[in-house]
Amino acid sequence: MENLEGLKDTSSISDFILMIRQQKLFSYLCVAFVGFVTDLMVYAFLVYMADVDYMIASIPSFFVSTFVNYVLSIIFVFKSNIKFSRSREIFYIYLVSGIGLVWHQLFLYISVDIIELHIMAGKILSLGLVFFWNYLIRRMFIFSSTDK
Repeated sequence: MENLEGLKDTSSISDFILMIRQQKLFSYLCVAFVGFVTDLMVYAFLVYMADVDYMIASIPSFFVSTFVNYVLSIIFVFKSNIKFSRSREIFYIYLVSGIGLVWHQLFLYISVDIIELHIMAGKILSLGLVFFWNYLIRRMFIFSSTDK
C-alpha cells in the first residue's frame, strides 16, 4: 500500500517517471552487486588459490560475472528477447562487456602497477568504474524501452 500512497503524492508525470527510473536503477544496482560479489569470488579464487596472475584472473572472473549479471538482469530489470533475438542480445551483452573489459583491464593495471594499490582494491575500483558503462549502454542500446 505504501507504493500506491506514494503514487497519489506524485505531483507530476516527471516525478513519477523519475521514481520509476530510480527503482530500475536500484534493481540494477542489486543485480550488479551480485555480479560484483561473483566477480570478486572468482577473481580471489584464481589469484589466491590457483595462483593465476591478477591481470589474467580478471578476465574469466569478469565474464562469469557478466553471465550472472545478464541472467539476473533479464529476470529482475529488463525485458529480454524483445528488441533483439536472444542470441543477438547475448552477443551484444558480451560485446559491450568486452569493451568494458578493456576499460577494466586498463583501470586495473593503472591501479595496481602505477598507483600501487592492493590487487583487490584495484579490482574493486575497476569494477566500480566500469559499472556505469555497462548499465548505460545496456539501458540505452540493448534493452532500450524494454524495462520490466
